[in-house]
Amino acid sequence: SITRMDQLPGTLRRTYDFVSNDMHVDEYLSDIGVGFLERKKMIAMHPRLTVNVDGDTITTKTVTSLETKEVTFTLGQEYEEDPGTGSNVKYVTVFEDGYLITKEVDEPESVVKRNFNASGLIMIMKTKGVTAVRVFKRV
Repeated sequence: SITRMDQLPGTLRRTYDFVSNDMHVDEYLSDIGVGFLERKKMIAMHPRLTVNVDGDTITTKTVTSLETKEVTFTLGQEYEEDPGTGSNVKYVTVFEDGYLITKEVDEPESVVKRNFNASGLIMIMKTKGVTAVRVFKRV
C-alpha cells in the first residue's frame, strides 16, 4: 500500500460531481446506522466532492446545497468522522491497487473503496453483506 503522499496518482487530486446512486445505497446507509430522515436527505443530495493533497494529508470536501463537510486524514493513520449517525467512528484509509480504501476500525467489514479514473470516481461501499455504488464525474 502507498504511505507517501507523493506516490498518489494525479487523478486523485480533482473535483467530482455526483452522477448516480445504485438501488442499494439506502440499505447500506441504514445498515451503518444512519436514520431514516438523514438517509433520505443524503440520497436526495447531489454533492460535489473535492480531493486535495497537502503534504502528508488528504482532505475530502463534500459540498451540497445544505452543508459542507470536510474530512482530513493521513494515509495509514487512524482518524474519526461522523458518517451521518451523529457519532464519530474511527477509520483508517490506505491506497492499494488503484483504490483509496477506508475501513472502519471497530467493524472491519465496513469498507469504502474509491476508484479514481480519467472520467471520474466510482465509490463502492460495503457493510454487513450489502454493497452499494455511487458514481461521480470529473469536473
